[in-house]
Amino acid sequence: MVGMPAKWPRAHVGPALMVAGAKALAGASIVALNLWVAHHLAPAAYGVFAVAVTALMLMDGVVGTAFDAAVIRGAGANPEEAASASEHAGLLMKLGAGLLVSAGAAIVIGIAVSPVAAAVAALAGLGGTGMLAHRSLLVYLQLRERFGWYTVVDLTQTILRCTLIAVVLTSGYTTAVAAVAAYSAAPWLIACAALLIGVGIRAGVRARRADFSDVVRSAGLSLATTSVGAVVSRLDLFLMSIAGTAAETGVFAAASTLALVPTWLGAYLAPTLSGRILPYCRARRMKQFFAEVQGVLLIAGVVGMVVGVTLGPALILRFLPPGYAGAARVVPVLLGAGVAGFVTFPLILHTLLFLSPRTYLVMDLISIVFVVPAYIVAARRFGALGVAWVTSVSAVVKALIAQTAAATAVRRAEAESAYGVAV
Repeated sequence: MVGMPAKWPRAHVGPALMVAGAKALAGASIVALNLWVAHHLAPAAYGVFAVAVTALMLMDGVVGTAFDAAVIRGAGANPEEAASASEHAGLLMKLGAGLLVSAGAAIVIGIAVSPVAAAVAALAGLGGTGMLAHRSLLVYLQLRERFGWYTVVDLTQTILRCTLIAVVLTSGYTTAVAAVAAYSAAPWLIACAALLIGVGIRAGVRARRADFSDVVRSAGLSLATTSVGAVVSRLDLFLMSIAGTAAETGVFAAASTLALVPTWLGAYLAPTLSGRILPYCRARRMKQFFAEVQGVLLIAGVVGMVVGVTLGPALILRFLPPGYAGAARVVPVLLGAGVAGFVTFPLILHTLLFLSPRTYLVMDLISIVFVVPAYIVAARRFGALGVAWVTSVSAVVKALIAQTAAATAVRRAEAESAYGVAV
């Protein structure tokens, strides 16, 4: 067996820790920022802010992840200093898609709801487009292994976002429109500043029609898969905003901020485990590894559930205004979904993506048939608490199905490896 190169820790651990640290800090800042904004906005205004930011993040996550993967694939192993044609094509397509979505959403919502809602939609769309530009900058730095600049750019965007919102809200502009505008401005300011001061970025060749076609072809399947999963994961908040009241949406969003922290933690654990899946399957060690890791995650999840049920309501009542008191009842229920995500994300998700990639897509598509009417009825009759029950029951059921499917996929992969079939 080939050993690990002696220089591996020095070459890779430092950059990995820098990037992971920036991401962890960004995740923690999102939780703190959401609670701080909720403290300064009424539940109805915070509900609008939460829906807008969720839409912004979904736009960034869905479009950005798919196109960035295509760009990385097209850039090759050793990209030149100048931006490649695929990077140029990816950036232009992301900006075009973002601006088109922003305009379309603003027009439709303006006609169907109100001019104020249209303004929020437009700002959220522009913010999502700014995040797409920000991601292109990060991909450029990642491909050239400039992880120091990568960390600086990412952390500065996080700090600026929090600073702008703090300045706006403490200056007396306590409206959803003002908060969303501040949130959306940060990625644009950082992307423009990075280009102005250089950051070692050099313009490359212009993209041709063939380059655009290559990026679209490569991003197509990933876009379809990630879009379904991402939208399904936040159907609760979107349908709550449509079928329920703005105040109940704000209460649900505030509860989600705390209750879904375990899911964030699970996502941060994933990079430490996902790289072992295929090698362990080839070595026929994955079955034991899978059982051991899932056992530890389940125990940690149960402990986290107990702690969350005990402390979550107290934190809501201590730090948020009386208008959010209903969130104290929602947090214990919604923690079921948070713990299900914590148990699923680190290992099960990537095991299925590697060994049975269609499983999650099929599961999400089937679940839509059941959860959409359930969310609508729950939002209208029981408000935030009813939607929380639907979210948690759905998440736990999907986690159990995914656990069974992943275990089956591991057994099959190890059996194929034993018979010499490539995994």
